[in-house]
Amino acid sequence: MRTLYLSYTGILEPLAASQIVPHLIALTRRGWPIDAVSWEKPERLARRDLVESLDGRFRDAGIEWTPLRYHKRPTAPATIFDLAAGLRHLSRHPNLDRWEQVHVRSYVPAPLALALRRRRSLRFLFDMRGFWADEYVDGEIWPPASPLYRFAKKGEAAFLRAADDIVVLSHEAKRILEQGHPRLPLVWRSTTPPIHVIPTCADLERFHPDGELHPAGRPIREDRFVIGYVGSIGTWYEFEAMLDLVASAHVRDSRVHFLVVTQTPGSEVRRLARSRNLPDVALTVAASEPADVPSWIRCFDLGLFFITPAFSKRASCATKMGEILGCGVPLLINRGVGDSEALVDKHRVGIAAHDLRPWTTSAAYDRVRTIIDGDPELKRRCRRTAEAEFDLARAIEAYVEIYRSAAAGGAA
Repeated sequence: MRTLYLSYTGILEPLAASQIVPHLIALTRRGWPIDAVSWEKPERLARRDLVESLDGRFRDAGIEWTPLRYHKRPTAPATIFDLAAGLRHLSRHPNLDRWEQVHVRSYVPAPLALALRRRRSLRFLFDMRGFWADEYVDGEIWPPASPLYRFAKKGEAAFLRAADDIVVLSHEAKRILEQGHPRLPLVWRSTTPPIHVIPTCADLERFHPDGELHPAGRPIREDRFVIGYVGSIGTWYEFEAMLDLVASAHVRDSRVHFLVVTQTPGSEVRRLARSRNLPDVALTVAASEPADVPSWIRCFDLGLFFITPAFSKRASCATKMGEILGCGVPLLINRGVGDSEALVDKHRVGIAAHDLRPWTTSAAYDRVRTIIDGDPELKRRCRRTAEAEFDLARAIEAYVEIYRSAAAGGAA
């Protein structure tokens, strides 16, 4: 069964190194030939070293990869242009008549799958990830009455109805699809296609507790309790609520230190920290390359992240969750985001605050400190949880099973 894989997320992006590339290579080596098409940012395409390195890895695995140029603005016309370019490319692809399945990552390339299915019979694997259209509304990029939102929701319903298999990131998302919600009504008249839950996973051979600490992080750990955050500071992450929590904890215990591993400029992080009364002496900002992130996480005593608990986030899974737990570090998070709270509660690997009010997060912090100070098995339990829930190898096996079932003509 030859598969066409479409991703509007660039495969040259750092996220793809753990969330796309290993899956495609493993599937191909397990006997499922793949032709991949992605849309890449111009600055990434200009990095010949990146392009040639990834193309070499794909060719070694037997994957034919075509990187098309991504256009950003103006938003809607640029996306239409990109899809039209994609359709032109696919209509001339030498393997056009050999594809038996089209595997689409997220919503934007899904219209191409429907267009191809009008030509001939193809299985459609809708790897929808999260609730993309609702993320644009919850993130205040589109107003709820926006024609773009209404158009995207009509597309969403069409993609779901057409899909032979659906992949989501959380059991909460699966429940909403199967039971319906005011913002995502049921779209199936009779039989629901198989819905598979495959969370964003981590390469646990890299993210593990037994490696070296980052050299610049070792002095930070001396006589300090290190609360760590890793990742971007943007739309969904409630960074000011995190700063409020750390500032409050630092007032009560001067050993508390906030280590922020991010590509956001340090000057911006420090400006925000000062605005929330966290002194410079209690903050370290580390600009890290992806390869160094595990060694920084090992410097954490506690991993912290708060995410806006919007409707669309119930379909999400933060990549950093598996990475932090994989390094044996417990978590302080908030409720209302995917399956995060259920996993933290089930495996006893931290605390999920009920909301983001300062007194609630402070109480949650006190509880997690008590657990850290009194549970010698906590680090091992965090690692075991990562292995059970977020292991990249398990995610790959889940995709292999979907492909195997599709090739057999059944439901996985």
